[in-house]
Amino acid sequence: MRMNNLVKIGLDVVTATILLTGCASSKGQMNNSTSTVKTAVSSKVNLNQEFKKTTIKLPLTNIHGKTLSQFNVNNYDLTPVIKQLVDNALKKKFIQSVSKDGNSYKIVLGTEGTFGLHTYYYDTKIDTANNNITLSLRKQIDFIPPNGLFATPKLNEDFSAQLTRSVYDVLRELGHVYYFQEAINIKDRFNTSLSKDEAIGAIDLVLDESYERNYYSGTFWKQPLFPHIVNSADYYNNLDRFNKSKYYYVLYENAQGHKLPIVLSLAMYPSKNGTTIKYNADVKYFITTNNRQTITKADIPRIKKFVKNIFK
Repeated sequence: MRMNNLVKIGLDVVTATILLTGCASSKGQMNNSTSTVKTAVSSKVNLNQEFKKTTIKLPLTNIHGKTLSQFNVNNYDLTPVIKQLVDNALKKKFIQSVSKDGNSYKIVLGTEGTFGLHTYYYDTKIDTANNNITLSLRKQIDFIPPNGLFATPKLNEDFSAQLTRSVYDVLRELGHVYYFQEAINIKDRFNTSLSKDEAIGAIDLVLDESYERNYYSGTFWKQPLFPHIVNSADYYNNLDRFNKSKYYYVLYENAQGHKLPIVLSLAMYPSKNGTTIKYNADVKYFITTNNRQTITKADIPRIKKFVKNIFK
């Protein structure tokens, strides 16, 4: 009986010691997370030159000539976009925080109890005259070793490389962000001397089969990266079909020389001297972080001419 009591007392002491150690570790971790610079271990990052920096430039006026004050580099905050891109690149459980830290953006990744916290910085340089921001990845990270009974207080190189790769990718993707502004609807009706069968053949020849689907982002064609779209309420083509109309997806070259897929809700009606063409064109108007706009005012008459030329 006495031996059993001694064993029980011994186990209680061990349990209490573990609990106290855990509490101390948790408390220490909380302090670490609020004062990263004081407690972090500096660690070098091998930078790939391709992803070392990126420059973001945004238009200051929109298609209507209205000033876009929110995209002035003196006001523009990239924190929400960086957070969304990091969310896309990593599982949410690895994301601790994304915040503005002076002239830098601070990204804290990892897990407190297993792999430790890795803090990356995008340092910024603002060019007010050209309304652009250059972001460069700082050549070192701050590393807080994990706490807890089973934690290994060493930098896990494989895990760190995975996080660093994601931070590289986010830096590159920041130059390919699209801000949805509005959907531009262009309507027209005209006659062509082509018969209806000839008109069907004419548009079939210019159809972009790889874009012939209802899912439609309205971004530029053949980009180096998949575009990240901000505040787009509607990715789907929202054109209503009218009498006998069908959807046709075509590639249009805009006034800036960039190819842009657009969707036409178009119908062909036989007429006395050929065929009457009636259509609505759905063009999603975006501005991008590489200083492009999907369309400008000059594109509206160009799109009408483009559609007419299909049926010449």
